[in-house]
Amino acid sequence: MCYRCDWKGVLLYHTELSITWVNNILEYTADNKSELPIYHLQEVTGRKILSDEHNLVRPIIEFPELSIKDYSRSSIAQHKMMFASGEHRILKQRQTVELVPLTKVKYEWKGKPYSFYVFGNENKVYSEDYPAKCCCSIL
Repeated sequence: MCYRCDWKGVLLYHTELSITWVNNILEYTADNKSELPIYHLQEVTGRKILSDEHNLVRPIIEFPELSIKDYSRSSIAQHKMMFASGEHRILKQRQTVELVPLTKVKYEWKGKPYSFYVFGNENKVYSEDYPAKCCCSIL
């Protein structure tokens, strides 16, 4: 007998359930042959050209870009392997293909060639070698 049960011999138990919700995101950029760092493309939006959301999505099979189809298939397989144990459960999956506009502008200033990029629906600008950083800006 102990003081916890007020000397009555009855033990009280406490059961606690802890649930953690996690989003697992895999991203892929297809055909990025530009000099624009990929992380900039993740900062902007594009036009959704394909979106699929279900409890378990199927790989994309009818799409003109082969690398998109391959990545869809491999990422879904990877996702299934990551959560094959009984400890985690997939509640819902979504895969989206976005077309992000990207334009490279080439120009010459004081006899030297330069370039910059305009990208995303927000028309963000990136220039690695903008010549007049002290007194000018690209709008």
